[in-house]
Amino acid sequence: MRQLLLVEDTRFFSNLVKKNIEQSLNIEVICAERMDEAQAILESGEHDFFLALLDLNLPDANDGEVVDLALSHDIPSIVFSAEFSDDVRDTILQKGVIDYVLKENPASLDYLVSLVARIYANQQVKTMIVDDSGVARKTMATLMRRYQFEVFEAANGKQALETLAENPDIKLVITDYNMPDMDGSVLTREIRRKFKKERLAIIGISSSGSNALSARFIKSGANDFINKPFLQEEFFCRICQNIDIIDYIENLQQTANEDFLTGVHNRRFFYDAGKTLHAKANRDNQDATLALIDIDHFKAINDSHGHDTGDQILIQLARLLASRSRESDILARLGGEEFALLATGLAPLQTPAFFEEMRASIEAHDFKVKKNTYKITVSIGVETRSSKALTDMITAADNALYGAKNTGRNRVMFSDPRLQNNGD
Repeated sequence: MRQLLLVEDTRFFSNLVKKNIEQSLNIEVICAERMDEAQAILESGEHDFFLALLDLNLPDANDGEVVDLALSHDIPSIVFSAEFSDDVRDTILQKGVIDYVLKENPASLDYLVSLVARIYANQQVKTMIVDDSGVARKTMATLMRRYQFEVFEAANGKQALETLAENPDIKLVITDYNMPDMDGSVLTREIRRKFKKERLAIIGISSSGSNALSARFIKSGANDFINKPFLQEEFFCRICQNIDIIDYIENLQQTANEDFLTGVHNRRFFYDAGKTLHAKANRDNQDATLALIDIDHFKAINDSHGHDTGDQILIQLARLLASRSRESDILARLGGEEFALLATGLAPLQTPAFFEEMRASIEAHDFKVKKNTYKITVSIGVETRSSKALTDMITAADNALYGAKNTGRNRVMFSDPRLQNNGD
């Protein structure tokens, strides 16, 4: 669990912040009420803080000295204080803190929690700065790294496109307009040929900004535009808003494609992605295998031990199936106690051993729910004739599964009788 240092002398407020962060974000908060306590915690070497939340006025340090203390230990820091003036704000931000948040109302606490969540998530987010000015690139990259983003730099459009080709998981590109050979709006159009807005955000930036230039960027496919010079807070707010939108869309897509209980793919994803994988296998002359896996006597488990136990067994079975599947396979829960597996590149003669080992591993596995251990078996129906349409493969596998159920359960049945002899 990641750790956060909170230095705040008001115990009520400290407990409120600690409770909100720990409950909302699953982050451990270590508290100190004085600067000497914070110093002792930092010098103990017992903690690995990814962030510090700091009050400016402490009983033993009322001029913001704790900010210098945290930064001297290379801990990214946020100031959260009731004190505000333009001079104090400018002085604090110049030290290199991430943000200066006022203790004004409950909304301030909500903003603080969301900011902590964003910074924690940023450690896994790749971004790129594109500017022909080395000074401008360094300035923006420094700000981005302060917010814990992973940052790539490019001096022109050509380098930017090469970097994107090597790192297609970049989520945000900030590009200047005035660059030789390829200006920012042209670069934006080139990026949009391969990356949609909901996948990668582009923010145009320029010191010669105007409404016309902003519109030009947006029409070229940019998500946003910032004029130079900009306030640090505006820069970060625009960036975080765009990243938040992409994350929100990703979460919606994941929810739409993921089984709510087990975490594996759902029926909808299996049919949509399965058609694509099956068609690709046929184009590449690859073998494709489709298996339906069903828990034997699952209703008896729910009736005897309760649906909570049944749910936990489904979750553990999904993990076991995932561990025995390959990264290229599509594993999904079709509904109830039935799972489907679509595998490519598995030669028909390999399938009897592959699925028999899977069946045996499930039979031998201990499914532990609370203090109890349960044993289950599964029946598996397999179709290997990938020349059929995907829906026909599913029908054939379902018929094989029905045969496995009718001939004693806890066995693998193949639609192709030639493989059945090898599996027995």
